[in-house]
Amino acid sequence: MKHLPLIALLVSFTNPAFSSDLLSDQTESTGLASAEDFRDYCRLAVGKWTGQVSSVASSGSVGSGNGKPQTYNFEARMASGDHAMIREVVGPDSMSTALIFYDYSANKIRTVYTSSTGAISVHTIHRTDTHWVRHTSLTAPDGSKSEFNATISFSEDGNTETIEMRGLGQDGSPWRQKNIWYRVD
Repeated sequence: MKHLPLIALLVSFTNPAFSSDLLSDQTESTGLASAEDFRDYCRLAVGKWTGQVSSVASSGSVGSGNGKPQTYNFEARMASGDHAMIREVVGPDSMSTALIFYDYSANKIRTVYTSSTGAISVHTIHRTDTHWVRHTSLTAPDGSKSEFNATISFSEDGNTETIEMRGLGQDGSPWRQKNIWYRVD
C-alpha cells in the first residue's frame, strides 16, 4: 500500500492522456499571489478588448464547442476603491460578468463569472516568472463540471493578451485552445 502513490505518479507520467504540459499546468495551478500581483494583473487587464476566439470560459463550452472563432468583446474596469475589477464579456450567443478580486485570507487572485447561458466559472490566478496561470472550475448550464488550466501572457506593449487553455475532455482526451485578445482602447 505504501507504494501506491509512487505507482500512481509513474502511471500519470507515462499515460499519454496526461501530457507534460497538462501536468506542469496542474502543478502551477496551486500557486499563491500577493496583493501587488493583483494590482499588476489589473493594470495589464483593464481596458476594452476584442478577439476572434473559439469560446470563453464563462460560456460553458470551453474545450467542447465546435471550435469556430466568433467575435467576443470585453471591458475590464476597476470598481470603486480599486479592490476589485469588473469584467463584462459580450459574444454572439452569450454575455457574462465577472468580479476579480484579491482574497487576502488565501493569498489568491480570484474571479467569479456568471453567464447569460447559466454557466458559472470560478478561477484562481497567480504569476510565474514568465506568465500568469489561471485555474478554472466551470459548471455548465446542464450541471456538469470541468476543470482546466490556462497560461496568460501579455505582449510587451500591453496591447495583446494570449490565453492558452488546456484540459481533459469528458472522455479523458486532452484538448487545447488558444485565444488572442487585442486592446481596442
